[in-house]
Amino acid sequence: MQSQPLVLIDIGASGAIHPIWKQLAPYATCIAFDADERDFDPNRSEKKSFQKLLIKNSLVSDTIAKDQPFYLTASPHCSSLLKPNKSSLANWSYAPFFEVIKTLHFNTTTIEATLQEFGIEYIDWYKSDSQGIDLRLFKSLPENIRNGITVAEFEPGIVDAYEGEDKLKDMLQYQEENNTFWLANLKVKGRVRMPSAAFQQLVPNGFLQKVLSQIGPIAPGWAEMTYLNACKSPETQSQRTLMVAWIAATLLGQHGFAFTLAEKGMDFYDDSLFSEMKAYSTRKLKGSFFTFKYFSWMMEKMGK
Repeated sequence: MQSQPLVLIDIGASGAIHPIWKQLAPYATCIAFDADERDFDPNRSEKKSFQKLLIKNSLVSDTIAKDQPFYLTASPHCSSLLKPNKSSLANWSYAPFFEVIKTLHFNTTTIEATLQEFGIEYIDWYKSDSQGIDLRLFKSLPENIRNGITVAEFEPGIVDAYEGEDKLKDMLQYQEENNTFWLANLKVKGRVRMPSAAFQQLVPNGFLQKVLSQIGPIAPGWAEMTYLNACKSPETQSQRTLMVAWIAATLLGQHGFAFTLAEKGMDFYDDSLFSEMKAYSTRKLKGSFFTFKYFSWMMEKMGK
């Protein structure tokens, strides 16, 4: 790993950098993108954690272009190159987050151009929350870089929050057709489906609005997706790639896949570390019998 540190890409890095990366940070170079400066600190404290943290306070798109509109919304986490879809959002309690307070114009860059700028030729872990353009950004990567990614995370919409956005269904279809990655996790997120004015009249207290938005009658609005590379091609079966994939699968709790990767490493390479990795994955798999989830399952079965 010293000669080839992990490379992490964070698109839409408002707030804190990905929590799961804290364990990887000392061995990693991270490139963080965000054009909305309101919740994006270029001098963020995480800099000390990473082997190298490269901040790109730029607008990233699938093409390099000049003077592109950027819709600055009430919430810095909703600003986008795409215009919010007011008619669709009118049905949702969180519509005020997408209210456009200003339209700015920026030149856009691409992920590929940024990698070239920093002299980086590969990506290990890719995370994108680009507010509507996750799929087109991912497809804009050179094929060899895209298909060499170990973990790819996206946050596509289910409802039409933006005009012409990439949706969950588009991502599912693309990944199925491409057949390089498999879906390791899917979390459906949402908010209360009712006009925001009625929602605020019913619950005028701001704190209670936040609580109800989390525990109330939530309707699906978007999803968090995590894909793992299936490591089927020769290019993704190098010793380093199998080890990185095993680490990622283990961090994500996919111990069955991690076990398979360790076995593959044992078949291909004379390195005792793969045996230790297999043993660890075995322990984690068998340890599932001693988790709260197992006992909940048992109680449910016994109650039937």
